[in-house]
Amino acid sequence: MKTFCALTISFFLFFSCKKGDAPPDQPQGSVNRQDSVKVDSLDIHVVGARNGILYYWKNGLEKTLSKTTGADGIANAIGISDTNVYVVGRVGFTAKVWKNGVATNLSDGSFMTHSKSIAISNGDVYIAGFEFSSPRNNIVVWKNGVKSIVATTGEIPDANGIAVAGNDVYVIGSFNERAFCWKNGIAIPLSHPDSLTSTSGIAVSGNDVYISGIENARAVFWKNGVKTILSHQSSLTKGIAVLGSDVYVVGAENWNTAVYWKNGIKTVLGTNINYAHANAISIYKNDVYIAGDIGGFDYYWKNDVRTRMTSYPGVNANSGSAVNILVVKR
Repeated sequence: MKTFCALTISFFLFFSCKKGDAPPDQPQGSVNRQDSVKVDSLDIHVVGARNGILYYWKNGLEKTLSKTTGADGIANAIGISDTNVYVVGRVGFTAKVWKNGVATNLSDGSFMTHSKSIAISNGDVYIAGFEFSSPRNNIVVWKNGVKSIVATTGEIPDANGIAVAGNDVYVIGSFNERAFCWKNGIAIPLSHPDSLTSTSGIAVSGNDVYISGIENARAVFWKNGVKTILSHQSSLTKGIAVLGSDVYVVGAENWNTAVYWKNGIKTVLGTNINYAHANAISIYKNDVYIAGDIGGFDYYWKNDVRTRMTSYPGVNANSGSAVNILVVKR
């Protein structure tokens, strides 16, 4: 059984988009379409949201997952097991998972619940998220649709990633801007209590656990709990991937410059006066794929060469957002 999953985090920021800010790239589906969509019999999967529509995009073809009221929803992450495609996200107050485009509610909508990340192992589907409940709020995991509470707090919760390695289940997130990793339900703090921290992605390679995040408005990552600072500017991370000894982290600097770091060395993918983020990363063999958005247009990059996915922008600079990407062999 072939299983794949991708992780990411979403930030809700609102900016205006000026006419004429759109980059000149050729959109997918045009007569000048690049053959980078299908290379070595690969499928490129992207999920995201644009103008209140949650979408799933595969090799240039886009499918609507859900329409939301007032753009109150997001598609966060994607996982693949054999021929089944899973997408997790939220519409209104309700956490959802879409299996091959068919939605299943993970909560009843009576209070805010959000599914943020997915991992698939040995046919079992793990989804991490959080819920605002009464009397306390929870970090939760759904395993094959059955919810369990990982941690409880009276503060603001967030859960951004999940990974399964053997018998170990890792969940990353934060309570009131203090980052944690929960290994089999045991909390491991990632930062000093006085630091403002959050997490964005997790990768497990052998015995090593890599977690991307933010500390005091700077992009960082942790390897087995040891922190590396990636930028001394105002910056953020959105995801992390590991290939051999190479560590890739995607994100943004100053909110308007999409970047990634390879072993701490920064590469700029694009800039826009309003908004530019690199949101997710997927690696196939030696090829690096990154999804993101620049000035309201959705893009993916293969080895730093970008392809525009849409022929029209979001209604503002943040309403176009390719949130997650996963590249697998067909």
